[in-house]
Order: sequence, then C-alpha cells, then structure tokens
Amino acid sequence: MLCTGSNHHNKLGLDLVTSRRVEEEVQLSLSFTAVRTAPFSNEEILKVSLGTQHTAVITGDFQ
Repeated sequence: MLCTGSNHHNKLGLDLVTSRRVEEEVQLSLSFTAVRTAPFSNEEILKVSLGTQHTAVITGDFQ
C-alpha cells in the first residue's frame, strides 16, 4: 500500500517500527511511499476505503 502526506504520529504508517520501538521516523512524504508499519506491512491488503476522517482496510483473511 502506498501513501503520501503528513505522517505526524505515524498516522500513515511510514515510520519503521520494530518490537514497538521506532527505528526511523518519517514526518512528511512528498511522493508515494510504501507503508512500513504492521499490520499493513505484513498483510495482504484487498481493499482500502478512504475519507476525510477515516481509513478502513480489508486484509487477505477478511479482517
């Protein structure tokens, strides 16, 4: 999944997080960048719905 924009508080999932520790923090992405935070980084994404106040995702196991 790709995203762009403000990643303040990792709201786009662009920070590199391992074992609940932030290894690399991304504040802003001006080009489309692959999401690196679980569960999006390690799940198959079937559908994404976006709105001004929400994001909803359906994963490969329909969760």
